Amino acid sequence: MIGQVEHIGWGLSGSRGRHYVFGGLALADYTDSAGQRRIMALQHEDQIKDERYLYYVELRTGHRWAFAKRAARDGAYGVYFQLAAAAGGTKPKWLPFHRARLEEAGAGQGRRAEEVMINAISGEQTCSR
Repeated sequence: MIGQVEHIGWGLSGSRGRHYVFGGLALADYTDSAGQRRIMALQHEDQIKDERYLYYVELRTGHRWAFAKRAARDGAYGVYFQLAAAAGGTKPKWLPFHRARLEEAGAGQGRRAEEVMINAISGEQTCSR
């Protein structure tokens, strides 16, 4: 609950961490390649239009995340990571981070997390007073 508005979001949970998405903002709680736990704020990259992925950028580091919009046959969603580009350097490659499951908890008001995610991807505002 933020003020008088309850924001409804969705989460992805995998072997290396969790991502909680609330529209244009997200929270990443993950373990990096060095084994260090990181909790980072993310912002949606609105300018990128992609049929297959949602893109978010870490506000502090500039690292980027891509979340598959659709589950694979096994029901898991692909989560990919890209290091922030160094000044004047080549653009880093996207790396698979982990396969994640859509979290049902916290979807709110009897709505399944999958329904909330689909509505968020399609641009429907999901909040209530």
